[in-house]
Amino acid sequence: MLLHTQIWGDRHKPHLVFLHGFLGNGQDWQSVIELLVNDYCCITLDLPGHGKSASVQVNSMHQSIELIEQTLIFHGISRYLLIGYSLGARHAAFATCFHLLSGVRALLLEGANLGGLSQDEKQQRLYTDTQWANILGHQPLQDFLQLWYQQSVFSSLSAQEQKKLIEFRLHLIGDGDKPHPQLAKMLLAASLAKQPDLRAKMAHIDQPIAYVVGNKDKKFSQLVKNYPISDIYILNSGHNGHLETPEEFAQSLVHFIQKYQANFVKSDL
Repeated sequence: MLLHTQIWGDRHKPHLVFLHGFLGNGQDWQSVIELLVNDYCCITLDLPGHGKSASVQVNSMHQSIELIEQTLIFHGISRYLLIGYSLGARHAAFATCFHLLSGVRALLLEGANLGGLSQDEKQQRLYTDTQWANILGHQPLQDFLQLWYQQSVFSSLSAQEQKKLIEFRLHLIGDGDKPHPQLAKMLLAASLAKQPDLRAKMAHIDQPIAYVVGNKDKKFSQLVKNYPISDIYILNSGHNGHLETPEEFAQSLVHFIQKYQANFVKSDL
């Protein structure tokens, strides 16, 4: 089974592959893609349990990445810059560290947690994720979203911005009055509690890496200081910069591409 894929732009231009975050789908990137599509071929995938890949179920991030690889190969996408946000960024980092995606030529991460939890912290995280999954799998989605966006990582959002984001998620996912067990399963399958510490491995991968973080995202602004990544782009946003400030995100991405374009022949990007 393949993941739902959308492709915009000229297939002869450099390829950019976008992976969305938890509760999202490929449409999360639409505002960024509209700014890039004249110069790049942009590809989005709906991760397992999400969007039009909702019926695709996996038991681990490794299985999810295998599906990403199979899907990209099926579409003939063999060389690309991989861009990921949050859950998608953790997929991208994990896959690159363990050489699970054959086509990655460069990597841009937004809001990625690279791990490093203690054993006690992993146990607590798994407990917390299990609680979230139980709510998502048994209560209406709209109730889950009201709770989800009260987490501290989204504290930079105003009440109006939070309401707008919840409405956006309800529009994308649909069935706000129903539980979503497929999303709950993906939440547990890709729990940070099950992810190895990627920080040391990131220091030794061959591909150029960039990290995008919002200046209002206090948690990840601190986390990135401990990551072996030199190209850091700071947006005037919170945790979800590509939605909050798509122009800044697109500018950062283009700057990263241009900085390292001498490392690649054009088709390699």
